[in-house]
This record gives sequence, structure tokens and C-alpha cells, in this order.
Amino acid sequence: MDKCLYRWFIKQRERNYPINALALKEKAKEIHLKLKEKDSAFNASDGWLQGFKKRFGIRLLKISGEKLSSQPQLVDPFKATLKAKIEEMGLCHDQLYNADESGLFWKILPDKSYVSSAEKSAPGMKTEKQRITFLCCANASENHNLKLLVIGKARNQRVFKNFNCPTEYTSSKSLWMTSTIFRDWFHKSFVPQVKIFLMWQNRHNF
Repeated sequence: MDKCLYRWFIKQRERNYPINALALKEKAKEIHLKLKEKDSAFNASDGWLQGFKKRFGIRLLKISGEKLSSQPQLVDPFKATLKAKIEEMGLCHDQLYNADESGLFWKILPDKSYVSSAEKSAPGMKTEKQRITFLCCANASENHNLKLLVIGKARNQRVFKNFNCPTEYTSSKSLWMTSTIFRDWFHKSFVPQVKIFLMWQNRHNF
């Protein structure tokens, strides 16, 4: 089984396909099932994977990516300012919300891959750049998660026809969050949802 798996692994790497631990484990179970080896309890454990990598000289390399820069010196001053404002307004955790946006390249491949001992680098394939932007929002007490806001390119998604979408959806040619989109979301989605939640919590000071 190990030899068959290694041959498959080498073929995938020759095509510059990224291979991670999950891919190796799933392929190992698939090959084991086909070969019908005696050990029917084989489940491709982490221990087996470590042994497999050691036997064939497989190691993990990063394909691409950069570490994000940060400014840790600004964290403590912000925390102090936020704490003072919360105390000044007399807010509880149910009334404290945090929203943050992120991008999702929903067709992108992993940026790390196991490689053979003969490979000095891990060349990849052209990155698929189809993406969406989404906005998450929840309160500090973890009692209220608002509907996810998804920003796509198409104004009217065909897949949403006759479908009750569980998220908020809007469109932008650039796929980025804009001040107009955020303002509409705040007044038309955030405020109504929070009012309903706080009324349900028997709090009316929002």
C-alpha cells in the first residue's frame, strides 16, 4: 500500500499539485480498501503518516504566502481607550459587538505541500483568484451571531433563485467592502437584528 501511495504522490507532485496530510490519509485509505489488506482496522492515523513520511523522505514546504505585519505597540492603548468608553456608557457584554471582514478565495489550492526528497522547492500552479468578501459580526457575550454578509460580483445570483439564502447578500464590482455597503448593512441589517435581540434579552437601552 505504501509503495502504491508513494507512486501516486510522486505523480501528483510532478503535476505541481499541492498535497497535504488529509490528502495523503484519504488516498491511503482508498488504496488500502482496494488492496483489501489483512489489517481491516487501518485508519491512516497520525502515527502512520509520520512513519510513511520518514520511510520515503517526505517533508513539508510552503508554496507561497507572506506573514502579515502587525503593530503590537498599539494594542494596549486601544484596550485602555475601549475599556474607558464601555465604563462611561455603562455597556454590558450583550451590547458590545465586533464586526470584521475577510476574503475567501473559494477555489484556491493549499499553499503548502508535501514533497519528495528529490525536490528542492515546491513549484505550484497558477492561483485561481475567484473570491468573495464576507463580514462576520457577534457580541462579546457570544449570545448573538448576526447573519453573515456575503459580497459577490453578480448582482443577481442565479443559484439564489427560488432559494431562501441563509446569509445577507450584496454585490460589488470590486468585491470589496465599501462605505455604502457597510452603511446599508449597519442600518438595514445590524440595527434591526440587534434591537430584536436586546428586546428579547429585556434590554431597551440600545
